[in-house]
Amino acid sequence: MRIKAILVVGLVLLKLSCSYGDMIRIPTDYQEILEAVQYTDPGDTILLEIGEHQVGESISIPHALTIAGEYVLTHDTTDISSTRIISSEPQWWSIFTIEDLYPDTVRFTGFSMTAQTEDYGACIEAENSNLAVYHCIFRECQGFQGGVMELHDSYIGMYNTVFIGNSAINAYSCIMALGSSGT
Repeated sequence: MRIKAILVVGLVLLKLSCSYGDMIRIPTDYQEILEAVQYTDPGDTILLEIGEHQVGESISIPHALTIAGEYVLTHDTTDISSTRIISSEPQWWSIFTIEDLYPDTVRFTGFSMTAQTEDYGACIEAENSNLAVYHCIFRECQGFQGGVMELHDSYIGMYNTVFIGNSAINAYSCIMALGSSGT
């Protein structure tokens, strides 16, 4: 019986390491998401610990990467709303910008985001890239158009994602603006 338990734990740990590459914890390993992104390799995961994560400038994603909340480990849905990325004040940029990463995929999973911008896509702006958004909540995001996201020549897979109280300044596409993009 003891050997079975050790085998099961070993298989779970193997699955996590294969699925997520190296794991960097915020704020344990780095204080800010921007700093952590600069030290990632393709396929790594930035794990956001429960709490509020303030972002003071746009974060450019340089390669395939997963940004995840502790939900991916616990599968406790309350962890999604308890792990929040928030722009520190209304800004002229998106929290995450992703450019020319096709065919690689950037994954967002298991956390919530709130942002306001005078530009396009308050939370995510992507061009020529693949995105996967799983188990996320976008709450009270506001952008010029594409209140939550602005995507050009990009593909997005979205699963179990919730949008609450989002808006666009020009009343065009309160959630997502798609320019030659697909879902």
